[in-house]
Amino acid sequence: MTTLDKKISRKVEGLLQRSLILTLYPAGVISLRESRCRKEYILPVVTVYRLAIQADQASEKARKAAEKKAKRGL
Repeated sequence: MTTLDKKISRKVEGLLQRSLILTLYPAGVISLRESRCRKEYILPVVTVYRLAIQADQASEKARKAAEKKAKRGL
């Protein structure tokens, strides 16, 4: 794995009407913006990581609740 020494931008297609531009900065920051738009949403990498964990936990909890509800229904 190499360290991030300069910003890297990549285009992500097919998620919204316009493509997303994802930029990784060396300071541990991620920015997201729509293509051809100036408004940039900037988040620390740690925050993105925590949000990913919370989303995974929420989906796991919902899956278990659905399984439990299905068992009760039988």
